[in-house]
Amino acid sequence: MAGCSKPEIKSNTTAQVAGAVYHAPPPREVLVAPHPASTPPYDDVLTLKEAIHRALRFSPALQSASLEIEAKLGEAAQAAVRPNPELALDLENFGGTGDVRGFQSAESTLSLSQLVELGDKRFKRLAVADLDRAVAVWEFEGARLQVIRETAEAFIDVLAIQETIEQTNEANRIAKELERDVKARVDAGEASPVEIQRTRPIVANTLVRLKAERARLDPTKRRLASMWGQSRADFGRVTGRFSDVDQFVSLDTLLSDLERNPEVARWSDEVARRNAIVELEVAKSIPDLTLGAGVRRLGESENTAIVASASVPLPIFDRNAGNIAAAESRLLKADYERSTSLEALRRAVLSAYADLTSAAAEVRTLSKDVVPPAREAYRAVQSSFKAGASQLLEVLDARRVLFEAELSLIRAQADFEKAKVRIEGLVGRKI
Repeated sequence: MAGCSKPEIKSNTTAQVAGAVYHAPPPREVLVAPHPASTPPYDDVLTLKEAIHRALRFSPALQSASLEIEAKLGEAAQAAVRPNPELALDLENFGGTGDVRGFQSAESTLSLSQLVELGDKRFKRLAVADLDRAVAVWEFEGARLQVIRETAEAFIDVLAIQETIEQTNEANRIAKELERDVKARVDAGEASPVEIQRTRPIVANTLVRLKAERARLDPTKRRLASMWGQSRADFGRVTGRFSDVDQFVSLDTLLSDLERNPEVARWSDEVARRNAIVELEVAKSIPDLTLGAGVRRLGESENTAIVASASVPLPIFDRNAGNIAAAESRLLKADYERSTSLEALRRAVLSAYADLTSAAAEVRTLSKDVVPPAREAYRAVQSSFKAGASQLLEVLDARRVLFEAELSLIRAQADFEKAKVRIEGLVGRKI
């Protein structure tokens, strides 16, 4: 919407989203306020920029996504840890019969063993964990764009209802004024009492419409406030103006910008992650070596001796072939999933662009060819009626046409803005 700009999104992955460049930053750099966050201040007048700022700062959805990045960071730290050594105490040749009765011939061994991972398993495990976090960052960016889009759409709905209430208030005021003029004429004997009955339904209809729009306003304001976790509207009214419908980017340019969307851009890291999983599963097929050393005490002679051990599993039955095959299939599947995501986004852009151009054409027609002539016609008929040259029905009909045209213009402008916001959420930049 004109006069209202989206806040800059700072992050570091490998594509541009909403005007910023992303490269999978340290999680702390992309986190929103941790829960519980402080309550946003109450504002009498709320702008789109402030609404989006609140949503990005306090959104429960973004708090959840940021904590998932924290969780991935913990998993990456755990993936880098080596296996723990194992301390063992063995006691043999005791509690039997004859020479080994009791503990006289008992042999005890205290040993320490360590699993040695072969095939660079630890580094490959860490690579998978790091890429898991990178994908989580992309998911955070996708959630952020969705929060911006949903907040802007809710803001537009509130603004459109406010505009409708203002127009309906004006229509109600004019209807009441007309009713008073007609009553004055009737009292002066210049018009029939039937004329009053003709004006009363107009007053009643505008009043009904006014009450209906006011009833819609509070739930819509609450829906907007829910974007930053509030159960009630923490603002009085929103302010903004609808943007110019003659200035927006071409369809081909928008389709070429889809590579910026996190749903598409994330696949570079996702493919790398799946390839790392394949390498990890292959490494798991390599048996690990367990080395041990200890001290043994011989019971009868009370002598001590050093013991050493080495063991390795024999990969006869389990060579991790199933997990390797599954990981390879998921790697091949990635290209198809990326294409599916891209095609879904293209269809969404085409649908939103159709709504955008349709709403733009409607706004242009209403603002240039319908509302101004209807306003001029109403003024002319109103002046003529006051001069006694026109009938009341002509005034009522001209006012009805103007009122419906003004409301249609507000609806078309809101439809244009929401289609524009949808596209901006898909391509990741202002259009």
